[in-house]
Amino acid sequence: MKPILVSIPYEGGALSNAKREGSGSAAAAVTLFEHLKHHDIAQKLIDFDDQTKLKSGNKRDYHQSCQAKIVQAFEALLASEHLPITLGGDLSLRYPILKGVKAAQPHRQLGYIYFGPQLNLLPDQEEKTAGNAVGQLVSPDNGLIDGEKTVQLGWVADRTMETRKALQMAGRLGLTVIPRPDCEAVIEAIRIAVDTAFNYTDGVYISVDVGVIRAKDAPAVSHPNPLGLTPKVAADLITGLVRRVPLVGIDFLGASFSGQHPEAEHKTAHLITKIVEKTTFLIKTYTSNGDDTTIF
Repeated sequence: MKPILVSIPYEGGALSNAKREGSGSAAAAVTLFEHLKHHDIAQKLIDFDDQTKLKSGNKRDYHQSCQAKIVQAFEALLASEHLPITLGGDLSLRYPILKGVKAAQPHRQLGYIYFGPQLNLLPDQEEKTAGNAVGQLVSPDNGLIDGEKTVQLGWVADRTMETRKALQMAGRLGLTVIPRPDCEAVIEAIRIAVDTAFNYTDGVYISVDVGVIRAKDAPAVSHPNPLGLTPKVAADLITGLVRRVPLVGIDFLGASFSGQHPEAEHKTAHLITKIVEKTTFLIKTYTSNGDDTTIF
């Protein structure tokens, strides 16, 4: 498969809500794409022009049209044997991305590894929002991803009622949840994730909510996380997994650049760029060597 850098400057949130002007998700996607576009790799910008909005009767229709466009774009990318490395801000993008990936490979069983600090599992709700995109992906009603082939890495444990309910939901869906690992636990976390997501599956998709990294290092994200992973642990986990699973795609979502905090945004963009560069180098190396045992 041929790696391709994809940018999705989309701000959706709940489909029933108005577009959240100033949230910075779309700006983050564009900024990160600018930081990385000089690399020798194919590139694609999934844009949403005014005509898309004009053809839609209301904001809800507009967001549904945008998500349908994302699904079609990823189905086409996978059908043409591309491996997407996706940059975006809005966390709700996980759902249309995976829907497109699955549409291109309907008979293949996919494993899913998700980096995120929160357990967001609300599969019984209709909206494909940032808060429950993972729940929608693993919901048996949708048939996109098998919960038993899904791993969440980097969860920051707390004792709230919502977390207890989410853990119960994770148990019912068969998800494997790995709390935030430290440096000594990286290898074991990778082993568990690989054994789970690549257990009788044909490929693995990885989603990275960059808010999984601690806020002092990645402050310009949708939900800053003071107890997140260190940059080294995050990079070691991501690159370690890329080396060990048959990858079908990877995304980096959750950055938010509103322009109000330029230093924080620059710091976050620099860190994400470095991690994406390492990931892209590994993917290009394996695909150029024709190593089909590592890259699907």
